[in-house]
Amino acid sequence: MLAALALVLAACSGNGQSSTTAPSGMPDVIRFGVTPADDSAGQEERFGAMVKALEEDLGTEVEFITTGGTYGGLIEALIAGRLEISVMSPFAYVIATGKGADIEARAAYITAPGAPTTYQSYGLARVDRNDITGIEDYAGKRICFVDPGSASGYLIPAAGLLALDIDPDEDLAEAIFAGGHDNSVLAIADGTCDAGFAVDTQLERMEETGDVDPGELHVVWESDPIPGVVLAIQKSLPEEVRDAIADVFLSNTGADLYERGFCSPEWVEEDGPTGSPWCPIAGTSTWGFAEVDDSLYDSLREVCRLTEAPACTE
Repeated sequence: MLAALALVLAACSGNGQSSTTAPSGMPDVIRFGVTPADDSAGQEERFGAMVKALEEDLGTEVEFITTGGTYGGLIEALIAGRLEISVMSPFAYVIATGKGADIEARAAYITAPGAPTTYQSYGLARVDRNDITGIEDYAGKRICFVDPGSASGYLIPAAGLLALDIDPDEDLAEAIFAGGHDNSVLAIADGTCDAGFAVDTQLERMEETGDVDPGELHVVWESDPIPGVVLAIQKSLPEEVRDAIADVFLSNTGADLYERGFCSPEWVEEDGPTGSPWCPIAGTSTWGFAEVDDSLYDSLREVCRLTEAPACTE
């Protein structure tokens, strides 16, 4: 009887999750980092609902870690094993794996149920710039990019320019790295840059918030589909643990997080993609995650090979 009681107490102890549901080898603390993004100061709050889901479903503590304002800090933290999981830009994932980070892609952002795991880069210009109707007109002008480690903000645009025999290093009046997709859009709008690039959702988002006047900018170029923002997990974790972590991301949409009471009130939107309340997982249009694997990112590796972008190897 005493032995049986000990087993029952062991199963009920700790954070309330049964030991039969906690995978063997689960770390006491999971360190979770994300790619620097727009309004990086608010990232911890925006990802807070998913952090709560991870802690409850995995029965362990999750430490949300910011790695500074550049992609390099996140990549180095993954290479050094200072993060167990990361939600990161596709280009940062390609760079990290190319530099020896022992991580695997398990899931990628989607914006609605059944939506693709890809997105696009947009070339943008002011509508009153009659001299800029496509990126072939970017030569000799001040062009805004986002960050050397951004797929939609630099790598894919650079490949697009090179395809038109425009070398981003040699044929522009100036290449300006704005540091964020929002900053790039604002710099184009205020004339700091003659034109530039940003992720496909950024212009519409800033028009909705009033940061940019509707119709002030227009899209002059669209890239081919780009593999989406990726959930990467350290391979050093036991397979059962990696599967459990991935399952939390795959099984919790913004609506699920709302129903579980994890959403901060300021991030709740009443009319989500399915008509029910939800909270965008990253504070944008992120509905949830869909399963992917490493091969999805081979197209970016090929772009790195073709462009020989310094960020791919430095």
